[in-house]
Amino acid sequence: MIDPLHSPFPFLKRCVNVLLDRDLFMREQTSVHRERRGSDYGGWWLHPDPLGSASVVYSFGVGDDVTFDLWLIQRFGLRVEAFDPTPRSIAWVSSQQLPAGFAFHPIGLADFDGDAEFRPPPVASHMSFSIQPPHQGRQEESSAGIAAPVRRLSSIMRNARARPNRPH
Repeated sequence: MIDPLHSPFPFLKRCVNVLLDRDLFMREQTSVHRERRGSDYGGWWLHPDPLGSASVVYSFGVGDDVTFDLWLIQRFGLRVEAFDPTPRSIAWVSSQQLPAGFAFHPIGLADFDGDAEFRPPPVASHMSFSIQPPHQGRQEESSAGIAAPVRRLSSIMRNARARPNRPH
């Protein structure tokens, strides 16, 4: 009897697919230093080595957690351009004492420049609004959406380059 966990057949099938150009053998080709920073909710993994004071980080969907952004500013002295057009996030950011390296913009990210309709989260206590249509069969607690400005990443970056650097 062939042990299904140690069967040679999946490996042989993959070899045939590689020979027929239907699959690739991929292995880790490089390894970089990485760290996880920020809170459990708002944290991210990053490769910190190339970052420095001349770096700019674009942070989308700020919500109510900027622990990662603040760590970047403190550690590297870089500039964070933060974006979130939702009312809760705008109110939360307005109530915070944030460093000069943190610039907040009440606009969203999209594949076009203009305005978009954002729907509130299906659970009232959640933070994230969405421009995506609701899942079929899902009842949203509140159907009242908001219209908010959105920009392409290329437009956001072009606008940021046009602004003079602020002191940190």
